[in-house]
Amino acid sequence: MFRGCALRFTGLSRSLRLQASCRLICARRFAAVSGFGSEDGSACSAVEELLQHELQPLLQRRSNVQAHLEPLLRELCNLDGVVSDCEKRLAAAEEQVRARQGDVSSYDEHIGDLLRRLQEKETRRTAKGDEYRYYAKAVGIDEAAADNVLKHICKHPAEPQKGPLLTEFADLHQQCVDIQHQIAGAEACVLKAKAVITEKRSEADDLSLKRQHTNAQKAELEKQVQELQGALDRIADAVARRDLDAQRMRAAVAWAERISPFLRPTTENLPMLLLHRHHAIQSACLSAEDFGLSVLRELACTADEVAEFPNITKRLRACGFSAADLRVMHFPVSQLKSAGYQAGELLKAGFAAAELKDAGFKVGDLALTASELRRAGFSLQELLANGFSVEQLKLAGSTAGELREVGISAVDLISVGFSEEELLDAGVEVDLVSAAFGKSCGLTVAELLHDFSLSQLKRAGFSATDLFPESKLASIRYAMI
Repeated sequence: MFRGCALRFTGLSRSLRLQASCRLICARRFAAVSGFGSEDGSACSAVEELLQHELQPLLQRRSNVQAHLEPLLRELCNLDGVVSDCEKRLAAAEEQVRARQGDVSSYDEHIGDLLRRLQEKETRRTAKGDEYRYYAKAVGIDEAAADNVLKHICKHPAEPQKGPLLTEFADLHQQCVDIQHQIAGAEACVLKAKAVITEKRSEADDLSLKRQHTNAQKAELEKQVQELQGALDRIADAVARRDLDAQRMRAAVAWAERISPFLRPTTENLPMLLLHRHHAIQSACLSAEDFGLSVLRELACTADEVAEFPNITKRLRACGFSAADLRVMHFPVSQLKSAGYQAGELLKAGFAAAELKDAGFKVGDLALTASELRRAGFSLQELLANGFSVEQLKLAGSTAGELREVGISAVDLISVGFSEEELLDAGVEVDLVSAAFGKSCGLTVAELLHDFSLSQLKRAGFSATDLFPESKLASIRYAMI
């Protein structure tokens, strides 16, 4: 009898014996560290108590950092507004400076024209004065009397004058006076414009200094914000590590309870349970036989806990782990692809088509519709290269413009139901749309050639067979169009 039992025991698979041994050894260890029948609370409360003990300081620190960060962000936002306002006002001031400089240039040019006209009028007026003095001397009027007459005319140019000579002198003098007034007005405008330029330049300098000072404040605040955000990132990493530890503790507790109902995890023995669970994972992964890895299911192992072991994904697949099992363990799609899992298995396991695309799967690997492939991020070119028709792409939601961009002809677009308006909106030339629509209406090539050239028909999407149905050299003739 005992010999038969021994034979039956040795006939058990090595996997079952390995799992039985692990459970027996761990149960003995846990009995030493856990305390049989202790009433320190449930397993869940022990995990949560330990987690709360470790998380509380982190959460408090995060709260303190956020309390410091929020006013800094508000101040930074206010400074952004100040800088933006300075830049707007600075741009307006510089624009006014440019405008007034343009005015000054225009006025200077105008003053130059007026000075040239004034010089011309003064020359003519002087000539008329000299002509009058010559005439006065000829009729016996002395030079002093003639000068007095001209001076009187200069004071009262609007009074009636005797003779055309003095009248013309008076007109020229009045024109000179008018030009001088215009020059004075233009010079006053130049002075006013220059005053505005000086004022706006001063304003621009003040705004530049204010912007520079505000940017310096911003830089200092941004440095503080960056430091606080770095602290928040580090706290977030620490919280994530604690969450991961909590998941592992819960997995360790569940595993321990399956091994022995007498184990009562507490905050004191949880670290030891974690250590034993880690050793069990290491032992299973270091086992020479892949079927020993099945214990990892009971251990609720995650991908990062076995990442150090070469070819672990392939070994898990050989041990019977499904793609769904490895997805629960958080293995990335790329590793499952390398291990030999097919696209269909991964999709059935719940992985998204976009994840499979990112992992390197191609359109031909996925038995999906055009709509599903487009949502996964595959391009129209990839779908066309893998045999999807224009009609399927249209049903998947592709527009005429998108299809036109990947080289679909007007003839093909019309044939799958796009309207003339949609083709025109997509940027297809009117002649090509008309030719394609003519073909869809049953017009022959001979009829269409009355209105369109062979080149237009080719560009519209007519094939070599369409254009040269009876020619043995159709492809050559088509290429020469």
